[in-house]
Amino acid sequence: MRHDAEFKAMLGALSPVEIDALKSSIEDDGVREPITLWSQYECKECGEVSAIHQLVRHKHQSDYGVWYCSNCGHELDDDEFASALAGAVVVDGYNRLRIAEELGIDVQYRFVYFEDRAEAKKWIAQNQLGRRNLSPGKASYCMGLIYNNTKQEQGGTGANQHVQSGQNVHSAMKTSQAIAEEFGVSEKTVRRDGQFAESVDTLEAAIPGTMEDALSGKIPRAKIVEAAKQAKSGNIEAARSTISKEESDRRMKAMREDMAAQ
Repeated sequence: MRHDAEFKAMLGALSPVEIDALKSSIEDDGVREPITLWSQYECKECGEVSAIHQLVRHKHQSDYGVWYCSNCGHELDDDEFASALAGAVVVDGYNRLRIAEELGIDVQYRFVYFEDRAEAKKWIAQNQLGRRNLSPGKASYCMGLIYNNTKQEQGGTGANQHVQSGQNVHSAMKTSQAIAEEFGVSEKTVRRDGQFAESVDTLEAAIPGTMEDALSGKIPRAKIVEAAKQAKSGNIEAARSTISKEESDRRMKAMREDMAAQ
């Protein structure tokens, strides 16, 4: 299995208390939910890249069942499944998987297929928004990502943009309204989250590794937007300075607060 740094940042790290609770649960009950993987499997029968599904033929079967291609039904042998598993990308269950591996506990898998990274990220965002313990930064990013991706899906080919500009604005308004109603927030919040998600993605592309701090709240939203604009204009060093200064200021403030508390 492969781990993707950007996907992992979207899913976020658990607190020490949450890790202990999850570890205790897995020790007692095992891993109750399958680890979800983005399938990269190319079927040797039909040649299609697709998800693979599991079929348990009867309840007394000694193993977890037969894996087969979702496109043509070809059954995978052990070597094929091992190859499919090794090439798949984790899109949900990083923490469960890591703890299970530490404890030597078996896990089950669920394979899904996406056309590209954008579709995979949208799925992760939708999946994350269904969880109760989502941080504010992560919730904003996920909603903004869904909004931005949905706008792009509805935007057509981009041909004759001057003629279509009014239609695109109307479409974006309808999209923000639909998402706002679905999640019980205002349209303004959806559009603001869209700007935030775009800024985070721009910054992560320019300075890999910044997404985790952005979504955890270590870097304020205004600084993220400012740094993203600098990065988009090609001024990477200015963007790096903007977020580095913010991190330095945060640490100095924490040190002063610690000293004052002593």
